[in-house]
Parts: sequence; structure tokens; C-alpha cells
Amino acid sequence: MKPHPIAVSCFALAATAALAAARQPADLDALVRLSRSEKRDEWRGAAAELADRARGSEETRDRVWREARVNTLGMKFALVPAGSFVMGPDVHRVFDRQPEHPVEITQGFFISVTEVTNEEMKRIFPEFSAHEEFSPDPDSPAVNVDADMAIRFCEQLGEREGAPYRLPTEAEWEYACRAGTTTLFSFGGSEKDLPAHGWTAGRSGGRAARVALLKPNAWGLFDMHGNAVEWVSDFYSHGYYSEQESKGVSRDPRGPERGASRVLRGGGWPAREPLACTSTARMPFPLLGGRSVKRGEPPLACVAGFRVVREAR
Repeated sequence: MKPHPIAVSCFALAATAALAAARQPADLDALVRLSRSEKRDEWRGAAAELADRARGSEETRDRVWREARVNTLGMKFALVPAGSFVMGPDVHRVFDRQPEHPVEITQGFFISVTEVTNEEMKRIFPEFSAHEEFSPDPDSPAVNVDADMAIRFCEQLGEREGAPYRLPTEAEWEYACRAGTTTLFSFGGSEKDLPAHGWTAGRSGGRAARVALLKPNAWGLFDMHGNAVEWVSDFYSHGYYSEQESKGVSRDPRGPERGASRVLRGGGWPAREPLACTSTARMPFPLLGGRSVKRGEPPLACVAGFRVVREAR
């Protein structure tokens, strides 16, 4: 028995409507939910689409930020609450004293959950080229970036977004990296767990990896132990930690007022020593004392990238 023509027609119309609905872009509520997913492809895809929507209107931009903590570049942020912690000691450095000292972060802030990627860098600086050897993929961290360029990125991003962006201070960076822990790493004290959380020389393949492939810390931040080493806003000095120790509790420290070097944090994919990738490890750049790079290693400048802070207000 053949189906009635009207029934066939109704079925066809229903199927067409269902197909059309499936092809419709997800609504904002659905995208916001996906942006909170623990699955990398889901939250990164949702963040990219939310950014496209946010660029369409100021009202949508504000809603996307408020509900998903995603800006118009598709960068996702985590809120780091105010609090206190013990900063240091830097057990990696042996030629100058880097003692532990108490620090208070009096204001919460937002920090990007990944390092700034090549794709995000090009949205601000169209002339920027990814490093073909060390970090060629669009969603790998932008490297071979000096501190001045990182600072300009923050300034121009702030103008675009109408919100204050900057590099994290060294204290903010360590506080965010630790995520409430007091151990060598944000995941505990054992270096055997480092491969699950950070790209280092043992498994990096001699180049930066795509961001957010490994496990985040407890506050949702990826690649804090490895991948690119990261600029912070502080200048470096030999005695700064000792000076802070002598003062008692340091509130919102911002480092020395001037210096010949700035501080790099987080280790990096060429790192062979796990102690170079701890929550407390720090390095001046340009390097002090004319220390050379080992044969076969990339110049430190080629390993340097950054992540950004958006001030909470």
C-alpha cells in the first residue's frame, strides 16, 4: 500500500525543517554552556564563535564577556580571586639568593587560560609572522616576542575591547600558577607528573605545542609549566626577593622600578630540568652574566611568549 501523498509531503516538510534547524548556528546560551566545557575542542570552538558574535554589537560583546569570560579575539579568561600566598623560593637559581616571602594580592583579576596564540597575535598585529621552526601552528603560542611587543599587544587589545589589559605581575603570575598549592608544581611535588601538565624537552619534539592540550591547574589555566616561557611586567634584580622578605608582607608587589632585564616565567619546551618549570622558577632576560645557550637549543628569545591579565572592575 502506497503512503498517502499528503503524508509524504508532510514528512518531507518536517525533515526539511529539522535539517534547516540543525544548520542554524547555536544560540548564545548554548555557546556559553559549551565555552565552560572541559573538552578542548568544544570550549575553543565555542569561544571562537562567541567572539564572532561579540564583534557584531557592543551589547553582545558585554554579554559574552559577562557570561563566558570570552573577549572579541576568542580569548578565554579565568577569575583569580584575591588572597595571600608565600612566593618563592626559586630553587632553580643558584647564583643569587631568591628567598620565599609572604605576598598579598588585594584585588582579584582575570587571566587568559592559555598563552597568546599566533592567530590572536595576528588579529592585533597583522604583520606578525609565526615562527616557522619553533611554533608554526595558528593555535600554538606566539613566540619570538619581546617584552615591548607583549606590552603593546595588551595596550592595543585594551583599546579594542574598551577594558584594561596588561601583562601579569610576577607575583600575580606565581599566585595564578600555584592555584592555591604550596608544592613545587601546581599539580603536586613530583616531577614524574610533569608530562601530563607541561611541554618540556622530553616530549615537545623541539617546538611549541598547540595550547591547552594537557591538563590545566585547579583554576583552569593551561601550560603554566612549559610550552612557551612567559613575560611578566616586572624588571629583574638580584636582591629584589631579599628586599621583599625584609619588609614582611608585600601587597601587590610590582617589582623594581627599573632594570636591564625583565622576568620570564613558566619554563619552556626546551627545558631539560624539571626545576626550571616549577611554580617558582624565574629567569632574567636578557640573561645576566653572558651565559650562553647550549648547542642545539633555540635562543631563549625564540621561546618567549606571554599571557595577559584583564583587570576586574
